[in-house]
Amino acid sequence: MLPVRTASLTTVPPSSSYTYKLASPDKMDEYIDGIDALEQAIRLVFATRRYAYPIYSHNYGNEFSKLYGLKGAVFESEAKRLIKEALLTDDRITSVEGFSFSYESDRILVAFTVKSIFGVLSYGDTI
Repeated sequence: MLPVRTASLTTVPPSSSYTYKLASPDKMDEYIDGIDALEQAIRLVFATRRYAYPIYSHNYGNEFSKLYGLKGAVFESEAKRLIKEALLTDDRITSVEGFSFSYESDRILVAFTVKSIFGVLSYGDTI
């Protein structure tokens, strides 16, 4: 008779923040943790299209391509939704708020505040 094994369910801890600092696309020169690791994770989500790379789950990345052709209040409303959707999949982030948009010729700058288990982080990028 074969032995019977039982599996116990455990809760999954929050994402580990200890990671390599990506100094450039081809260089990892030190480790980072906490709020610095979270800021890097946000930057990587902004740089990665969702569904484009099979190595990532369908919950990772952004869908900013949906914003093409939108203008004004509709653009800003949809951008807020897409940014929140992309970032709140990270269990270290508790909220994303305080959005502001700046329009400069052919690019749009967005700035917002991220509240996390490590503290508050201000972040800005182009979309």
